[in-house]
Amino acid sequence: MPHAARVVFAALMCHSLMAISTAHTYSGPTDGACRGPGGVDDKVNSKIVHERNESDCMQDCDEEDFCTGFAYHPDANGGECIVYGFSMSGSCSDSSATTPDDCAALGTCEDLTLLSEDECGSCSETSATSTQSCASVNGEWTALTWTNAGATWNDPEDPWFGEYQYSSIVVGVSSSAAGYQCWDVDATDHHATCTLDPDVNDLCASSFNGLTEDEMISDNCLSGCTFTAAVSGPSTVSYHAPSIEDDNYEVKSGACRSPDGNKVNGKYSNTAGENGKLTQAECMQECDSEPTCAGYAHSTSWCVVYGPEIDETPGDDWTSDEHTDTTIGAMKVNVAYVCAVKLADEASSAGGPRGCSTAVFFFLMLASALVMTK
Repeated sequence: MPHAARVVFAALMCHSLMAISTAHTYSGPTDGACRGPGGVDDKVNSKIVHERNESDCMQDCDEEDFCTGFAYHPDANGGECIVYGFSMSGSCSDSSATTPDDCAALGTCEDLTLLSEDECGSCSETSATSTQSCASVNGEWTALTWTNAGATWNDPEDPWFGEYQYSSIVVGVSSSAAGYQCWDVDATDHHATCTLDPDVNDLCASSFNGLTEDEMISDNCLSGCTFTAAVSGPSTVSYHAPSIEDDNYEVKSGACRSPDGNKVNGKYSNTAGENGKLTQAECMQECDSEPTCAGYAHSTSWCVVYGPEIDETPGDDWTSDEHTDTTIGAMKVNVAYVCAVKLADEASSAGGPRGCSTAVFFFLMLASALVMTK
């Protein structure tokens, strides 16, 4: 064989081997459009093209190292192909941002310690550190100057268009998406794992062999191995609605904690309200009914009532939550919650348990403010 021919032949063989090495293996097809670990409403990060046939759609996935699956509909838009996986929907001109929203939000506050536009400023209630948490406690927000970085989100190359979603792996399907079929590259990539760092150890990995997904838990991972929980769907941040104002309470942003930052003795419920979950008014009313109540925390899901001995007789639909600390003096950052500290009345301000609790709280808040100004 002439030398030139041998070079061409070698190049073709190399190209063929590369194509074979990058081809994925698939589970499926399953009827329906692909969905992520969050269930039937959890769409997967993707890029989409029209007028494709099924084999070309599979090849499109094969050519993407991070492709986790694809869906195909033969009759939609002349043959609709959806390729799923991390980065499929596009990329930011600044690689530090991996979502369109984060890309658009890049910038700098005049106070360089404040890293987002939502936090670029201050609230009249110092426990609230963002515009939305400030609104939750009915505070007044003073904005500082925010300079946008001008980063841009770049869609996939034509003729593709992207659809950003939080999830990037395929776990199931939405059967309501009639006409689509879903192929999954790795049917186990969302499972919990049991491994030995820094390399995967066969003995560790084999501890989950033959187990159902529900049985893949830390208790079944061998001692000395590293357990990693199953991939979960996206979580959403829900800010607390503007708080009820009441002269008997000082409302802070976050979940209540003791002066040392520990959980506080009390009780909690998400079913004791008139319609199940308690409204803030119902949560406050429950605190008012407890003679030793030091305050309460409330979110869209939970009501927690704090104070000494409250755990001993929680009542119907309440769960006892026993802890050593019984006073509120700090907050755990959690924008879904407000912490309402009960103010001392005249009878207790001279030194009763509730008066002492409130005095400690305000002393700590003052001390924190002084430290921050230094």
